[in-house]
Amino acid sequence: MYEENDENIRVYDKRHNCYFCNKLVCKITRHLESVHNKELEVSKLLALNVKDLRRDVRGESIALLGNVFSKYSTDYVVHIVSSFRDDDIGSVCKEKELIMKFGLLLFEKYYRHQYEYIRQSMRQLGSLLLTIEEVNVSKLSLQKCILPINDDILITAVKRLCVSQRTEVHQLDYGIPSLAVKLGHNLRKCALIARGIALRKGDLQTDKQMEGFLDLMSIEWNARVSSAALRTLRHKKMSAPELLLLTGDLVTLNEYLKTVIKEGCGKFNNSFNPQLWARLASATLCRIILFNKRRSGEASRMTITQYAARPDWKEQSTSELTATLTPLEMNLANRLTIVEVPGKSRSLMKVFNVSVKN
Repeated sequence: MYEENDENIRVYDKRHNCYFCNKLVCKITRHLESVHNKELEVSKLLALNVKDLRRDVRGESIALLGNVFSKYSTDYVVHIVSSFRDDDIGSVCKEKELIMKFGLLLFEKYYRHQYEYIRQSMRQLGSLLLTIEEVNVSKLSLQKCILPINDDILITAVKRLCVSQRTEVHQLDYGIPSLAVKLGHNLRKCALIARGIALRKGDLQTDKQMEGFLDLMSIEWNARVSSAALRTLRHKKMSAPELLLLTGDLVTLNEYLKTVIKEGCGKFNNSFNPQLWARLASATLCRIILFNKRRSGEASRMTITQYAARPDWKEQSTSELTATLTPLEMNLANRLTIVEVPGKSRSLMKVFNVSVKN
């Protein structure tokens, strides 16, 4: 990693932040070999042949990770950036500053269970940039892609990435319609982030360009991209077959889960086993989801604190209320407990009925 001066002589004056010791060094590969050769990632690097292209790619990834680490928070780097898949899309996401800032914005907004959603949103933008290179035959940063002058190139790349085609009635149809919708939302967020950066720097020209791109999206994006994508989604939903569950299948599944939970509890009381614990937890979660017919994400995010804070109806009920219950209702009240957890909308609370008999 070097630059050339006016006399075409290599000058190694570019400094990289070391991911392991947080020091600035000029020759990062030599530094890794001599100082951090016992680190797992460096060991994998040194195990490759010098002429192997994967060695160069892995070395650049480690160097890039150190540079990113110096700019962003430790939690963001550890939970999001370092977990990227080692491929072209992951490299693009780490190299482009606007994608990194977009991911940081989502990281500060969402909870821990949405880390994968953050990475996937960043990878969607990275895939779009790679597609733009195929369309435009040149590398462009994301900020240049969202300039009004490049809007036609951007829309062409979106259509190619989402596998658009014309139907028999000459309607635009998408192979991946949801991706087209998500890219529209993400590109708007990136333009707003770029505006914020420009305003902080006092760059009124870039601010005006981003404002123009947002206006252009408001005028053309619906007609050229999102309307066809949403129509394709509706058509796929209407055409999808409805699968009706048989009562016998549900009973069989419920009996199997009860057997797994009963056996797991018996074995778990005798000795601790991580695999047994994971199997018992999965079976319990499946039974809660099956009983409540709720989204799996809501049930899986139930915490021990929420379960411990569940209300006890016997303490909160009155004798008048108990007297009005039928025998069936009394039996259900004795066997079931209610746990309140946050739903998909943060302003609402979803209620789960959890069986505690077994």
